[in-house]
Amino acid sequence: MARGTAFFVALFVLQAATAFWTIESLEAVNALTYGGAYAGQFPLGIYACWFRGFLTFVVPLACMAYYPALAILGRADPLGAPDWLLPVTPAAGFALLALSFLAWRYGVSNYMSTGS
Repeated sequence: MARGTAFFVALFVLQAATAFWTIESLEAVNALTYGGAYAGQFPLGIYACWFRGFLTFVVPLACMAYYPALAILGRADPLGAPDWLLPVTPAAGFALLALSFLAWRYGVSNYMSTGS
């Protein structure tokens, strides 16, 4: 539960941080939150290899439910992830949260107002 909360809070903090440099950052985050929630409803094996990598390492959505479920069930990953990776994947949500806080701090430290 906490890892999922950390994951989605991280996405929203990243969206807020990207607002320092972009105008329409909300649409990208909506694609990750709503699209990610929809993609998470299906087994990871139905997606192409590059998309599985994206859902595991770029936006660690697969680390929120798929890999922890395999670890709890005591099963090996049919897609080939090493066994040592399965129990540590819940930390990915917290790692993404830490990275999002760093992005926020960087944005705040480099922010220059328009003066209006």
